[in-house]
Amino acid sequence: MGKESEGEGKLTQLDRSIKILVDEPTASATEGIEPSTERIHRLHGTSLIHDASTLLSLGASTFATACTIFHRFCHQCSLYDYDVWSVAAASILLAIKIEEEPYAMKGIIHVFAHLYRKRIMLATTETPDQVKSHPLGASLPAASTLSLEEKHQRMGKVPLPSKLGPVYKEWHSRISKMEAIVLRQLGFTLYWIPDSHPHKFIACIYDALELTDVKLAQRAWEYCNDSYRLDLCVRFPSEVIATSAFFLASCDLKITLPTNPTPWWEYLVGKGKEKDISSITNVLLGLQSAQDGSTFNNDMMLASLGFVKTIQKTKGETMSSFNGVGSFLWDHQSEVFAKEM
Repeated sequence: MGKESEGEGKLTQLDRSIKILVDEPTASATEGIEPSTERIHRLHGTSLIHDASTLLSLGASTFATACTIFHRFCHQCSLYDYDVWSVAAASILLAIKIEEEPYAMKGIIHVFAHLYRKRIMLATTETPDQVKSHPLGASLPAASTLSLEEKHQRMGKVPLPSKLGPVYKEWHSRISKMEAIVLRQLGFTLYWIPDSHPHKFIACIYDALELTDVKLAQRAWEYCNDSYRLDLCVRFPSEVIATSAFFLASCDLKITLPTNPTPWWEYLVGKGKEKDISSITNVLLGLQSAQDGSTFNNDMMLASLGFVKTIQKTKGETMSSFNGVGSFLWDHQSEVFAKEM
């Protein structure tokens, strides 16, 4: 078991890893959605959860719980049926309730409304051409002629939606409906999620291996966080993900872990897990080290900084994308930014 050879590109490495993981197809894959398309939507959704968690000052466990809910729902339901914005917001709302963090719906709506106008303006990207030219990306026409400074100035002048206004009501309605849909789809059984994060095993592994370098545990914690960008939490047991995180952390810090008389990972998770550990580490390496200028690097940039166009198919008003191109929220935001301010 080891890292990929230097001659292999990171994009190839990630794609091969994803191919290994799709032995059990997702609902999107079953309906013919390409793995690369599903991947960028997953990255987009978890990026929104990460940014929202940061703005709301939520704990690491709440972030992990929200990502787990998001991936489990997206594993069972197709991207043709639901958009990642509403699923991500509903996942945050449910995670806050499960983790008992004090936060009102108003705060969640304001954060996602802020992220929405920020993403469709592409206000934070340093290389807009890579994002704007992406086939799955979209941005407001009014933003194309503005400098980065002008975008920030205009965003600062736009107030957050009022509770009595149509924008707030639209966000509230969609998030509330999606919360109920997610709960029904997952069978109302979410209480176990906080106790099943790979982070929970870091201290146990650290003590079991009698380690003394705290940086190793910190690095493994970071890899556990990275594992939530894609659906590893759905496909592998938490203890195997944590073990993979320690393997990568030990490689990064050049710390040798015991292999005699029994390899340390067998001591922790049992025999026959080498293939799973290899698959997980390949995915994490791909997320960490995407080559500059590669297709995957552009996907990561769009998913993390821009707005990914939904592929949801309209099935009546209740199933239509509520904030995609041409929606009420999109047109309203376009009118706001088009005004002379």
